[in-house]
Amino acid sequence: MIIPPAPGTFSALGLAATSLKRDYSRTFYSLLDGIDIDKLAASFATMEEEAEAMLQNAQIPADRRALQRMVDIRYRRQSYELTIPFAGGPITPESLQALAAEFHQKHLTTYGHFNENESLQIVNVRLTAIGKLKSMALVQPTQSEPARNGERDVWFRSTGMAPAKVVWRNGLAVGETIKGPAIIESLDSTVVVPPEWTASIDNDGFIVAEMEH
Repeated sequence: MIIPPAPGTFSALGLAATSLKRDYSRTFYSLLDGIDIDKLAASFATMEEEAEAMLQNAQIPADRRALQRMVDIRYRRQSYELTIPFAGGPITPESLQALAAEFHQKHLTTYGHFNENESLQIVNVRLTAIGKLKSMALVQPTQSEPARNGERDVWFRSTGMAPAKVVWRNGLAVGETIKGPAIIESLDSTVVVPPEWTASIDNDGFIVAEMEH
C-alpha cells in the first residue's frame, strides 16, 4: 500500500515539462508532377522563418529546437487528403519521389489500396515548431517539521483496544519506519498502520505500508 506525499511537502520526483509547440500551414495547390520546387521551398522557408522567430522570442536555445515539415496530399480525383511527413533540407526530385512513395504506402495502410499511376496533388504545406523545455525537479527539504509524537488507544479487529503510537507526518524523514499499531496524522488525512504492519517513507516522500511476514 502506497500513500502519496502530504500537501506542502516536496519530493525528488522529476516533473517533465511540456514542450512548446506551434503549428503553421499554407495553402499550396499543385500536382506533384511538374511542381515548382522553388515556390514549394519558399512556402516552407516562410513558415520556418516565422517558427524560428517564435522560438527565439520564447528563449529556446537553438539545440533544443525542432522543425517538422508535412504535406497534405491526395490523388487528383479524390476529395480527401492524407498528411505525410516531408524531409527537411533542400527539396529535390528525389525527396519528392520519397514523398510520393510515403503517400502510396500510407494510402494502402489507411484504405487498403493505392494506385501509383494516379496523379498526386498537394493541397497544403505544414510545419510544426517544437521547443524542448528542460524538465523540472522538486527536491525534498532538508529541514522537516519537529515531530509531534503521542499515543492513544485504538481498536483493531485483530487485537481489540491497543495503545498506538501517534506520529505527525511532516516530522517524518526519508527512510524512517513506523511499526504498527500506529497513527500517522497530517492536516488532510490520517493513515492507520495496523498491528503486524510497518510503514516507511520512501525517497519520494510516499508512505509505503507492508504487512510483516
